[in-house]
Amino acid sequence: MAKVQIEKELFDLLVRFHLTGKEQEILHRDRALIRQGLEEKLQAMKLHNLYSESKNCKFKELRETARQLYLDEKGVHKDFRW
Repeated sequence: MAKVQIEKELFDLLVRFHLTGKEQEILHRDRALIRQGLEEKLQAMKLHNLYSESKNCKFKELRETARQLYLDEKGVHKDFRW
């Protein structure tokens, strides 16, 4: 199983949310921070997977597709691509 690293602040919020037994007392701001942190991490993992696939895929067509998807996600304008 692969491991995923998260920021300590996000980890602390998750611990408070899940292990204190006080889910109702968690502030709306903290819930928003948890959601934002997890969404950012998922996006970073998605980009990492696309980048890895664009470099390591056995088939040239799939590598190119992954490269284009990666550049789209990063917001690179089509005129700046080779």
